[in-house]
Amino acid sequence: MASVFELTWWIQISNSTKLRVGRLLKAHGLKGAIKLELYTDSPNERFVPGAVLELQVPEESPWFGKTIKVLELKWYNSSPVLFLENINDRDAAESLIKAILLIDQPLDAS
Repeated sequence: MASVFELTWWIQISNSTKLRVGRLLKAHGLKGAIKLELYTDSPNERFVPGAVLELQVPEESPWFGKTIKVLELKWYNSSPVLFLENINDRDAAESLIKAILLIDQPLDAS
């Protein structure tokens, strides 16, 4: 017979978890595009236009606690480049460098 500890060592407190899907590397060009380091096997599914991504940045950052919306994912010389809503110039893009991108992923019911 299983002990109480064995039955309750893990208690689900949420129906979703946060997944890291990428990290913003550096500005690309003058129009606010940002090179992306991918942490996902399916970038064309994760970075669709309209996808909302949570930012993991230091508390001192003006982006702390905010989300961004994907406009477009393009590939330049086999490198992913991300275009984001309201990021329209190089200065705005550079303010996001090194940010980790997170998504909410529902947990399986199993």
